[in-house]
Amino acid sequence: MKRRMKRAWNEGGFTLVELLVVIAIIGILAVFIVPTALNATEKSRVAKAEADYRAIKSAALIAYADTAVWPPTKDDGTDPGFVAKVNYDGYDENSNDSDMKKWKNRWDGPYLDAWPGQNPWGGKYYYINDTEDINGDGNVDEDDLGRYLKLDKVPDGAIEKLLVNLEGENLASINLTDNSVVFPIKDSSNNYTGDIYLLISKD
Repeated sequence: MKRRMKRAWNEGGFTLVELLVVIAIIGILAVFIVPTALNATEKSRVAKAEADYRAIKSAALIAYADTAVWPPTKDDGTDPGFVAKVNYDGYDENSNDSDMKKWKNRWDGPYLDAWPGQNPWGGKYYYINDTEDINGDGNVDEDDLGRYLKLDKVPDGAIEKLLVNLEGENLASINLTDNSVVFPIKDSSNNYTGDIYLLISKD
């Protein structure tokens, strides 16, 4: 009886060496699989941001074609008027302002189904019109005039992927000019701040 139980135990269990080999194999696989999975997640976030940018850019251009008016900056990260015309900052049904009249009489939206509540990194999308130092030269000047989609809380790796994907070059050869589409903001130490501006339309 003892012999039979011993044989059953030996046949059903694993030795320490076998367990260590299995753990080593799992560890080796994890080294290759985890970074690939994380990279795939980051790629999908970048792709989502690019898709949102293209949708918002298209909405802005169509709204402008209809109304001949660019909405003012909406710095709270909400719809500037592409989903509902009353979201236009300062909207007033009784206003005699020429831009306001064009907006309320010619608006033929909605141009977007919904304004994205968050960008893929937990920040917001902000519609910016003409008001900020986009190119980072310390001045708000004619080189900055235009409409932009600002994203905040974007990690450095994602900023670099957006640069490569939207500027169509490899990272080393990208030379940002006034004709660029992507404007990452850097601090005084030349590090990314997490803010990035994507061009919608330039004057």
